[in-house]
Amino acid sequence: MARPRLVLATTLQDLASLGAGRRAPAMRGAASGEIVGVLRRAIVNVDLAPGTALNESEVATQFGVSRTVVREAVKSLVAKGLVVTGPKVGTRVLTQDKWN
Repeated sequence: MARPRLVLATTLQDLASLGAGRRAPAMRGAASGEIVGVLRRAIVNVDLAPGTALNESEVATQFGVSRTVVREAVKSLVAKGLVVTGPKVGTRVLTQDKWN
């Protein structure tokens, strides 16, 4: 079985730049919502392919937020069925047939 590729920093920089023209969110919930929107678009547009691993630390660094904010965003993406999380597996993008 082929190992899913990790999200490269350049990919995350590209994703972070999608929201670069917007004003910085004043609250953690707003920041989380921005990250959800950017990652959701990237998943739906297959910029993040199914099986891609998301590294919370890298995402937090690229967006300039704490890992707590990224975890909130990941919870929203899990609820939408776009990603799955698990121990020793991390966060992975799901295939389109599993989306809600």
